[in-house]
Formats: sequence, structure tokens, C-alpha cells
Amino acid sequence: MANTTADLLGWRETNQDKGLQYWLFSTSIYLREDWEKDNDKYKINKEILKSWMEECYSELEEEGHWNIRKDDGKKLDRTRPARGFFKTVVGVATNSIVGIAEDDGDNILVSSEIYLHSNKFSELYFRFDSLTMAERILRWTDDDKEFIDAKNAILHMFGLKKRSRFPNKFREYKKLNKSLKCVYCDDLQWKQTDHIFPWSMSGNNFDHAANWIPACRDCNGNKSAYVLGKVGWEKVRDFYNNNPNYVGEMKNQHLNWKKHYSEVKRRYEFYDSNKQGWNGYKDMETLGNITEILDIIQKISEM
Repeated sequence: MANTTADLLGWRETNQDKGLQYWLFSTSIYLREDWEKDNDKYKINKEILKSWMEECYSELEEEGHWNIRKDDGKKLDRTRPARGFFKTVVGVATNSIVGIAEDDGDNILVSSEIYLHSNKFSELYFRFDSLTMAERILRWTDDDKEFIDAKNAILHMFGLKKRSRFPNKFREYKKLNKSLKCVYCDDLQWKQTDHIFPWSMSGNNFDHAANWIPACRDCNGNKSAYVLGKVGWEKVRDFYNNNPNYVGEMKNQHLNWKKHYSEVKRRYEFYDSNKQGWNGYKDMETLGNITEILDIIQKISEM
């Protein structure tokens, strides 16, 4: 099994003109939370991976009815690739000569280097992969479709297009506690609710109470899709320490508080110290010592 970053890049380039299922396999390495460390490798159960791919295709077909049946000259049905998942993608990915993974019968395994590299550069890869997949489905559909339609369909497929509405229970809590100040500037009142870890990087998986925090319009707008820096996380921690009732209510609304922050911590482990972090309004700095940020997140997870 090939196991280096160069092998991964070579595999992606070799298969770049093939079906969406190849891109789904690549994105699964950094999008799915089901990968588990196994000695010097990472593994994911094949049935979980197959189920996820089929779910993705179902969502894709739902968004804009991408039921593509275009004849490519070989009379191939290019809209049901998930059905032949193990025979095609996994077969190529685990090929003993050119593959980047192993198949032990129950699981697919990749090297630690490939897994860690994919996660470290997940934001860059996702931008490229989503655009590439959008271009692919345009090839196999009617001419009246536009690229923005395809891009939106891909984002919908990964659950990134539409945010869910804040549940009534949360909106009622906000209404009763509107005197709370913005966490980031501690000046203006709670007018908007910020996603501590950017929604644009995580989609509906992080659209829940454990990831919501009071913010003013200015701070919420300026934070945008930036991740928090050390000072930003300190503000979140201090807010939680000073408002235990808020923490208790959010934990009641989202029972997997610890699991959520463990996942946030996992993502920060892949960030470079030079990555820009947001600390409040227009206060930006590099993340610096990632370990210090991880310690803060860990303490929050244990609240």
C-alpha cells in the first residue's frame, strides 16, 4: 500500500477525471468522523463508508433532481456509482500497486501520513474537491444547468447549503435572557447567535446548542468564517465560567457537549500555528501555540 502524501496526490491526479465516487472517497478521509486510529494507520468500517456515499448520492439527486442519464458513448449509467462502490472505488483505492488504502475485509485503512495530511489541509481540499465534483455533474446532465446549480447541489449533498432554524426552545431561552452581552466585545447586547466553530466549515453537523454563543451584529459579521484564536477561546471560556446557567441550558439542549468539543479540538490539532485566528471584532492574530488553545477547549469540554 502506498502511504505517503505524494502517493495520495498521485492517486488523486490519476483519478481526477473519473466519477464522483472517487472524490467522495477522497473527501471521506477528512470529512467523516468515523475514522479510528489503528496502530500506525487509520481505519473506517466499509459499511459505514458505503452507507455515507449512498446517502450523499440521495441528497445530490434530491437537490435539483440530478438524475443524470446521459449516454457517454459506452452506454454507462454514471448516476448510480455508489451501487458498485466496493467493486470500483475501493478496488482502485486498495490496489496493491497504485492504491492508497488497504482492505482488511471489514475496514478500509489508510496510513497516518495520508490521514493527517488530508485533515491538516481539509479546507483547501474541500474547496478544490467541491468545485471539481460540481464540474463533473455538469458534464453528465442537461445543458440548461448552470455551474452555480451544480455547486449548490454539491454543498447540499454535504449538508452545507441550508442552515437549520434555531429550535423554539433555544429562541425562547434567548428571549428570556436578552440582557446577556456579546461574548466577544462584552459591550453590545445579544442580537445574533454566533457559531463558535464556523458553520461554513462544518455544516449542520455543528449547527446545535453546544456551538452557539451570544454575539452582537458587528462581531458576528466580522468573525465570518474565521476560527477563534487563543484570546477568542479565552473569551468563550470566561463567558461559560461566568454564566453556568447558560452552559447548563445548552448542555440540556445538546447532550453531546463533550463529544462536540472533542471534535473541535481534533480539528484544531491539524491547524498550523501561522493560521489566522479571530479574537473579537477586527482583532486578528496567528494561532501561535496550538497546545494552549487545545488546553482551553479541553477545559470547556469538561464543564
